[in-house]
Amino acid sequence: MGGDGMLGVFVDNISKDKFILDNMNHLIFVPLPYGTGNDLSRSIGWGHREGPWARDLQSLVTSILNA
Repeated sequence: MGGDGMLGVFVDNISKDKFILDNMNHLIFVPLPYGTGNDLSRSIGWGHREGPWARDLQSLVTSILNA
């Protein structure tokens, strides 16, 4: 959860783990656009406008758990 920079830092850090690297083709990464720019999310058509889940962290967690 964050912006493009946070997503980049996250992927960079987890890719240093051998187990993750060996199983990368089984992982799915989903950006949750909570950053300032969110260019990646906008470019894939998600995050260009605030949905009801983006009001606060509790709404986000509830939306994910109920999905």
